[in-house]
Amino acid sequence: MLMRVEFLLKTGRAARAREILSLWDDRLIYNMRTREAINAAFAGRPSSARITKIRHKDFSDRLAKWIKKNDLARVLWIATQFEAIDKPMPRAAGAFIERAMVDEEGRLRLRTAAKKALKHAPFSPFLVYLYAALHAKAGEYVEAGHIVQVAMDRLSRETASTPQEKDRAHKTFAALKNAWRVVDVVAREQMGWIDNDGSSARLLKSNGAASQNERDVSFKEPLLQARNADGYLGACLAEFESATTLHTQVKAVADMLRQSVRRQYSYHKAYALADKTIDRIVADLAALTVVVDAAELEDREAVRIINILLSALRTYRTLGREADVARIKAQIESFAAAGAPETAIWLALPELVLDDDPEWVTRSHTIRRNLPEVPGKAHEIKAYFKWALWVRAFDEADRTFRKIPGPQRESASSLYYVNILQRQGRFAGALDVLDGLHVRLLSHPGRLNPFQHWNLLRRRGELSFLRDTADAFAAVPQPQNPKGVLVIAARNVDQLRKYPLVVLMELRRRGWAAKCLVEGLLPNEPTGNPDIDLLGGCITLECRLSPAAEQVFPELTDFVAAPHEGRIEWMGLNLHHSLMEDARINRRAYDVDFSCPALTSTLQKLCDWTELAARATVFAHSRLPEQNIRAGFAALFNSRLPDTLFRLYCEKVGDPETFFALQTANGYENYFANFSHEISTRCVIRNVTAFPEVRSASFPRPAFFEDYYQANYERAEEIIARVEHIATAKRTSGPVKEMDPDAAECEARIHEWRAKGGKVACLFGRVVCDSAVPFDGGPAHADFKEWLLDSVDAVRDSNTLLLIKPHPHELNEEIATYLNQYFFDLLPDDLPDNVVKLGHRWFDITALSRFTDLGVIYNGTVAIEMSLLNIPCIQANHFGPIDYPVKHHVPRSTEHYHKMLRFEAPVDPHPEMRARAALWLDYMSNGRFALDYCYHARPVTNKVVYPPYWLKDQLDDYLAKGDPHVSLLADRVIGTAVEPVR
Repeated sequence: MLMRVEFLLKTGRAARAREILSLWDDRLIYNMRTREAINAAFAGRPSSARITKIRHKDFSDRLAKWIKKNDLARVLWIATQFEAIDKPMPRAAGAFIERAMVDEEGRLRLRTAAKKALKHAPFSPFLVYLYAALHAKAGEYVEAGHIVQVAMDRLSRETASTPQEKDRAHKTFAALKNAWRVVDVVAREQMGWIDNDGSSARLLKSNGAASQNERDVSFKEPLLQARNADGYLGACLAEFESATTLHTQVKAVADMLRQSVRRQYSYHKAYALADKTIDRIVADLAALTVVVDAAELEDREAVRIINILLSALRTYRTLGREADVARIKAQIESFAAAGAPETAIWLALPELVLDDDPEWVTRSHTIRRNLPEVPGKAHEIKAYFKWALWVRAFDEADRTFRKIPGPQRESASSLYYVNILQRQGRFAGALDVLDGLHVRLLSHPGRLNPFQHWNLLRRRGELSFLRDTADAFAAVPQPQNPKGVLVIAARNVDQLRKYPLVVLMELRRRGWAAKCLVEGLLPNEPTGNPDIDLLGGCITLECRLSPAAEQVFPELTDFVAAPHEGRIEWMGLNLHHSLMEDARINRRAYDVDFSCPALTSTLQKLCDWTELAARATVFAHSRLPEQNIRAGFAALFNSRLPDTLFRLYCEKVGDPETFFALQTANGYENYFANFSHEISTRCVIRNVTAFPEVRSASFPRPAFFEDYYQANYERAEEIIARVEHIATAKRTSGPVKEMDPDAAECEARIHEWRAKGGKVACLFGRVVCDSAVPFDGGPAHADFKEWLLDSVDAVRDSNTLLLIKPHPHELNEEIATYLNQYFFDLLPDDLPDNVVKLGHRWFDITALSRFTDLGVIYNGTVAIEMSLLNIPCIQANHFGPIDYPVKHHVPRSTEHYHKMLRFEAPVDPHPEMRARAALWLDYMSNGRFALDYCYHARPVTNKVVYPPYWLKDQLDDYLAKGDPHVSLLADRVIGTAVEPVR
């Protein structure tokens, strides 16, 4: 028999060889010859139980050999064979791959090995995922997307003739869909696309199967990520209409509410369709638990019912249908009370408490007491830890974790326990558990979900950063009975790494405590002062007050949040502008539709964070000053919630010496480096309660700059010669060699206008969704859009040719980040003939100087560039002349603005303009205002640099020798030093 099999394999008839081996599998003897024949016949394919057992032993033996030889490519190829037989590899193999995956050098080796192994196993979704994901991470995301799409195309051409082959094809397709999602997420983080029109969407055909349960499997993800709302929602509705099970129908409705990683402007259509469609299955949902005897159900059927109800519950919750949420929760509770199998009730436990309803928390405890002490199955363990996280049953969770079987501790079921450990500040323990389950996940390539695995890798990076941060802080112990406290408001790991953490360590050396309001980010070490200690971790990562803080922090009776109306109010503070700013940034547009339910949900969460931060700040203000303890509240943003709260509150009731707000930011290095690197190397920090006039810590105080200017005026010509190249940097045209014909035609028209005695003004646009100011407006206009429209109206029937130049950053996704609205979208359709829209890349600032008499600026660094070119400008925003104090023109009123724009009022360049611009650039770049700081990765643009990491050599140097720049930043916090004035 074996000889015949070998002959068939040599003559290319592997299918017949497989038939014979499967027929005679009970007579096979485990030896080298048998193994070779089986491997050749079944390579990459499933097999009978007996043959699978032989293959499993053979692959395990080979793995040990290649792990010992450190041959990563062969280990990956053998992993694909385990994938084919759907069996786990020995744990050592998972650990071997895991070690390569968690550092940069290892990932480079892994990428090379995966490419090599893929040549021998092109159908392996495990290998396709590994190679494509690592390829994308290396910046080759377009090619990585093509790799996944080719694998999908190849799969769609395969004919599945047996139920087993069809099942395998569907599982492979599901894995490849998730691999595509990973590549797309990486592309988005690198500010790119792998498919910007949804053309990658496709179906895996059922090949005309006779069974009614056979159906096409769709891949609609590209439509969602391409922001093709109609196409995506149409695909969801088609899935609903063709569904043969209630589970599939509920999932189709849930999918309608998914948001892309590149946000759409509005989700009204999605919510309306989901709202309408779920109403069609209300009766079916109710019938799930009515037509059955819960106590007689088998476990599998009970789990199916609960999963359908939970999916519906989550959808109703997203839609904001509170009555339906209550109805489904009551239905689940009744199902449990009727004796439904315990394994199903475990699943429901956490979902009952996610609405923060104290009554349901109590009822969930009752349900929990009727369940076994220790959950047994994977889904039970996952549900239990999710529930324990939400109700903060942390001690019980610790006891339970110790009792569950070892393999379950190393499964995805324990991910919520990892979250519990993080919230307790047990970062090293959380990382140990995560590493164990990562190894276990990699040990079973046939069950690996690419999207879940990629998120796990990101989670590992976060926990590594938190562990390293805790280790660094441990080297500088928290002071006891501190004389001051610096409080930061990071809400997640990404925000934490943007703070100057080594400055916090320096302050600890000086007797100041360092606390984070949100738990699970910094080690919450006691100070001996109960009020300070209560501030640390007083807000949970779920956006609730800790139980201890809830008992003590004052309620805010006058706090009003109505995000659906674009309204947030407290103490008369201007929080509304920050709400508007967040809405614009979220929707990537200037004009915001506050009625969009998806946006309302996002803004409501920000309002909730703001209210909790306000309660913590009021508590601190009521306790710390009377103890002569100084308090500084540091934030990253000056115009976004909840950060802006600290600035506004301290401006109103704080004190610049004893209770004050700080803003910290990167140095303004993007401008000088012209986006040549991803990581910030400079830092600024300012007491904005002492110096509230400037919008951002990244800009100099006008008074300080004036002193600096006067002290260095004699060096102005030397400095001009050194910095003048900045004005000529090609931020617009880039590498373009030849002038666009439209640009040439436009320039000819401009010169013709000037030849007839006309004047030319150039109005400079900006990215419309990001103002970064604490409040909008200026002396002549209420806001940016009013300024733009008024400028157009002001030049009608005048001798002014108004050029409107969009900001080049609109074409730079690292800054613009997938806009839904552009500068030109704000313009009216009926532009006067003397208003000309310029192309993004038509003219650099230097080219504009050939024919521009006046610049018209709301606010921006173009004010500096125009000054260096000696072209006068109008600065219309309140913060324009504060940010860029170079003696441009500022309107006194709307009428005065109109006269300047029509050249009916003087707009001559100030004689000191060039010198001021040059010295401003020198002040900003000389390393004395923005100080050197490079200890951990802080991104300089919206491009995602993740996971975060420490630069350990620099950190070790600081711990050994200190750093005068860090020391000076700490001095600015305490108030013993200010920014340079000489």
